[in-house]
Amino acid sequence: MEIINIKNVNEKVYHEILPSGLNVYIYTSELTNTYDMKLVVHVGSRDNHFKVNGKEVRIPNGVAHFLEHLTFNTKDGTAEDYYSKKGAYINASTSFDNTTYSCSCNDLFLDNLIYMLDFVTNPYYTSELVEKERGIILEEILMHMNDVDEKFYYKFCDNIFVNDTNKYQIGGIDIDVKSITLDDIVNTYNCFYKKNNMDLVLTGNIDVNETINKLIEWDKKAIEKSIIENISDEEPDDVNRSELTYKDNVSSNKMFIGYKVNKKNSKLNDIEFDLYSSILLDLMFGESSDMRLMCEKEQFVDGYVDGFFINGFNHRVLSIEFESDNLDYAYKKIDQYIKKFKINIEDLERKIKASLARIIISFENPERYGSSLVNNLIKYGRVIDNYYDLLKNVDINTLNDILEMYKKASLTYIKLLPKK
Repeated sequence: MEIINIKNVNEKVYHEILPSGLNVYIYTSELTNTYDMKLVVHVGSRDNHFKVNGKEVRIPNGVAHFLEHLTFNTKDGTAEDYYSKKGAYINASTSFDNTTYSCSCNDLFLDNLIYMLDFVTNPYYTSELVEKERGIILEEILMHMNDVDEKFYYKFCDNIFVNDTNKYQIGGIDIDVKSITLDDIVNTYNCFYKKNNMDLVLTGNIDVNETINKLIEWDKKAIEKSIIENISDEEPDDVNRSELTYKDNVSSNKMFIGYKVNKKNSKLNDIEFDLYSSILLDLMFGESSDMRLMCEKEQFVDGYVDGFFINGFNHRVLSIEFESDNLDYAYKKIDQYIKKFKINIEDLERKIKASLARIIISFENPERYGSSLVNNLIKYGRVIDNYYDLLKNVDINTLNDILEMYKKASLTYIKLLPKK
């Protein structure tokens, strides 16, 4: 067993690779009475064209989400039925790059853990269940299609990306869902739901040795491994469309602005690039930023300007969202603010100190740390054990280089106006 020491915070994560290739990560803490289990399967909505063991496969959009729904069915009913009787909580979610099954409980930890592993790795799919679930998912999609804000977001993604499959809705659209067959479900499951394509993250007051021994015993029912290679058309650095304006059932003017950069054009690795980008976002649009003060003083937007990132395979998009009676004026103010922005050393040092403190505090909530651990495994494929050192050693020249990348980025915006 590998013990991963989280540097400078006196915490550790236990890591074991089971014979089947399943990676197990355990963070144990006496600060909680809750056991939290997350089984991450590395398949998401963007995985629609890939090679598995050398064989090329194409599937419709939305299969990963459909598969997640179906997997809760068992020969004896559903996983929800089992966990409701045990007083435990079970859920799952599909995103662009993963499907995660989550369970939390206050007792019967090992029983609940093994059952979750069993129902995910021993699926029960039938044509009847596919048709039943298809109707449920089509209702979900109709609800999402009628969600004005969600529609706005995906139109923005379509403005940004040319080929990147992150532009498509996670559940697909109705045409996709209607075309999905039982063969699509079974083939995708057989490709991606291999134990060597999964991570298991456990947090709580856990007996590590007992848990690992139980998992090794369970893992004797091993399944074959898969070697998966994603196939994607190259995504250009330029945006798909520079601008778009449309009308819908909203009561105010809304706008997204996106600054698209290719992280591969930086000398930093993915972890470092995202860290530097998040620092810049906080400096430019955080609670104590000049932009926040400008919004309060000049009131050129309704409320405040929100900043966040949209991630593609190789691209990061600094994204700005706001509402305003005068979108054009607000857009010019915000774009000029970014183009003229200069890093204040004192602000930077203050942000870093606050971030260092948050790292230490994060371990006081084991469930929250577990979620952070899952995110790092999904995005970077490993536990980040040196985040404290990375923060403490942020280089101002490198930070300025990343800032220049965003200033020179390919730019797009989208306006949403009321129909009336």
